[in-house]
Amino acid sequence: MWNCSYDLQVLKALGIKCRKVKGTRVKEIFFQLPPPNKILLCCDGASKGNPGISGYGFTGRTSSGEFLVVVSGGLGVSTKYYAEILEVLNTGEWALSKGHEEVLFRTGSSDAISAFQSKKIPWFAIKIWEKICARPKTWCLIHSYRETNFSADDLAKK
Repeated sequence: MWNCSYDLQVLKALGIKCRKVKGTRVKEIFFQLPPPNKILLCCDGASKGNPGISGYGFTGRTSSGEFLVVVSGGLGVSTKYYAEILEVLNTGEWALSKGHEEVLFRTGSSDAISAFQSKKIPWFAIKIWEKICARPKTWCLIHSYRETNFSADDLAKK
């Protein structure tokens, strides 16, 4: 049934009841490499349960598409939100340790992005985030769908 009056009349005449069906939404998504002299860090955090065993993963790429790093790590038992906060912190600390000054963070967590942008992050992360923000010339947090951030998503679940 395509929700038109004719279909409803046919169903009623045959005595068939209707039920709601979840429709499919098609989203067009794109992956873009960073501009010259910047690096793109795709990161993700995952938790098996809430709270549960958690992990994070990130990949780094240059503007030419070359891989800089692929990292996966465990976080122990934590909530999904803490895993998402820690994914950005661990990624940022890696960028700091390697001296990168123009960084784009791509994550699938809109909650983590809004927490970092509004500076309403957990107490244990405040000093680490301030240290990360002080060093680079430019940094940016970008929301990304799982389909474009699949490599980091897969690393986080290992």
